[in-house]
Amino acid sequence: MADYIVSVDPGNGGANAVLAKANGYKSIYFPSVRAAATGDTLGLGADMELQYDYVDWHGHRYVVGEDVLRVTRRHMESHTRIL
Repeated sequence: MADYIVSVDPGNGGANAVLAKANGYKSIYFPSVRAAATGDTLGLGADMELQYDYVDWHGHRYVVGEDVLRVTRRHMESHTRIL
């Protein structure tokens, strides 16, 4: 098994994760907010409906990261509070 060094910082409104690799590093950043979603379709087709990724977690479905701001500006949750 290889050794990895990973650093994750969920502060300042975003989650920033960095993976140290032998030839550099890999990082990802996304806003640390979520909003409830159903993932249902209205049957209008992909061109007429908003497409977003969602995550199923403990029986609930959430939109996460930057897609949250595309879906709603209300009832967003962060790791510290409900906005």
